[in-house]
Amino acid sequence: KMNKNRMKKIVLSFLVVLGVLCVVPGVKTEAKSKVSYSYKTTTKTYKASDGKVILKATYKAVKFKGSSSAIKKMNAAISKEKTQFFKNAKSNVEIAQSGYDWWKEGGSSYSKFSPSTMKITSKVTFNKNGIVSVKEQYDNYFYGAPHGSYYTYGQTFKISTGKKLTLNQ
Repeated sequence: KMNKNRMKKIVLSFLVVLGVLCVVPGVKTEAKSKVSYSYKTTTKTYKASDGKVILKATYKAVKFKGSSSAIKKMNAAISKEKTQFFKNAKSNVEIAQSGYDWWKEGGSSYSKFSPSTMKITSKVTFNKNGIVSVKEQYDNYFYGAPHGSYYTYGQTFKISTGKKLTLNQ
């Protein structure tokens, strides 16, 4: 076990080193603490052979403002997620079509859930101390299903570098 005096010495040593780093000329210790952003919603619809919209995919993405390489990295990561989402939506058109055909034949009373939907809604949930976190809420609902599917995930970035941070970081 570490005694209290040893712990105090370690903490004091850390504070002294940190203080020295703050006054060394040319050492920049303060990064941009917040980032500006806006949201952009993109919707794509997929139709059945009879022209009826059978799947509506919507992605509300965060767009970070600025032109630095860090901002570009963060926007590229968000854009990659958005591209993958729409690829997944397109691959689900066949499922939506079969659900629509079943629903159209009278197999379901869930007409109020027409068309099938896939949606991601992004929201900045933390934006300070040089870190920005984006929560993404996914939900979908297909024709005739008794309930939809839902999950939440997120991405966290270091503002000064644009690097994605892991949960451990």
